[in-house]
Amino acid sequence: MLDLPFACPRQLHRDPHEYGGVIAIFTLRGHAIFRVFDDHQRATEWETGPGQLALLRDTGWPSSDSHCLVHEVEPPIAEERMIMTFRYNSGGAGAGYLL
Repeated sequence: MLDLPFACPRQLHRDPHEYGGVIAIFTLRGHAIFRVFDDHQRATEWETGPGQLALLRDTGWPSSDSHCLVHEVEPPIAEERMIMTFRYNSGGAGAGYLL
């Protein structure tokens, strides 16, 4: 787990390595702060909103030694937030994910 200099009530996580490739998160409704941490625990954050697409790298992209970065999203700023997420399943169609 990251050693962060601030209190963080949200759940920091990496997506399972079975996703592989790229994770695409499309915001359909609502606004929230999305935060990604690099390998040196430096954060980059932005406000997501309707029509925005966030792409996260996961295992094996763009290089074979790549991994998913630790990330989180804050609760919606004012209203409900709805997203549509696309992930590659490296186990093949219908295969389960290990957590």
